[in-house]
Amino acid sequence: AVLLARSPLGLGYAWALMFSGRYQEAAALLARFEAAAQSDPQLMGQVANAQAFAARGSGDNRRLIEKSEQALALLPESEASSRCLLALNLGLAYWHEGRLQKVWPALDETEALATQTGNHYARLTAQVFRARTLASQGLLRQAEQLLHKLVQQKTDAPILALAHYDLACIYQEWTEDEQAWAHLEQGLEICLRSGNREFQNAGLLQ
Repeated sequence: AVLLARSPLGLGYAWALMFSGRYQEAAALLARFEAAAQSDPQLMGQVANAQAFAARGSGDNRRLIEKSEQALALLPESEASSRCLLALNLGLAYWHEGRLQKVWPALDETEALATQTGNHYARLTAQVFRARTLASQGLLRQAEQLLHKLVQQKTDAPILALAHYDLACIYQEWTEDEQAWAHLEQGLEICLRSGNREFQNAGLLQ
């Protein structure tokens, strides 16, 4: 009752649950907030934002899309940081669902908001998935050019490991095995320096 009566406290607690991996508990609390926020669009936008994150954590892409779209429709333009991450997650979910034509506007919005808010990592991630979308559409040369620009940047952001892996896949497709192996090794080196086990495992599987 206390959490529901004080929405900032309750939503903060829901986020804490999600950051602890307790997605089902968070989802149950957010469902109660959703029922109480029907007449408050701004609160509903914040609830939908949190629900989108919960859906991502539990691997439910379709609900992630639904809740991201709802949150973007309700959150004000001043909530640029939240809108940036929502647009990014929406673009990634569209990509995983194979809805490639919908990926582009989501990534356009991500890059614009990432530039506005200084979210360098979101901007890089959006560009990696631009290249992945090009590759998924058979435009391998364009994907290669974009990925090369990314890996030449002076940063060790873990997401660039994926750019190297994707270049490795393209060169493997072209039977340019030496270049493919070089980029795979560079991606793994980034993961070892950053400690990102998820991306490291992806590289080892590749």
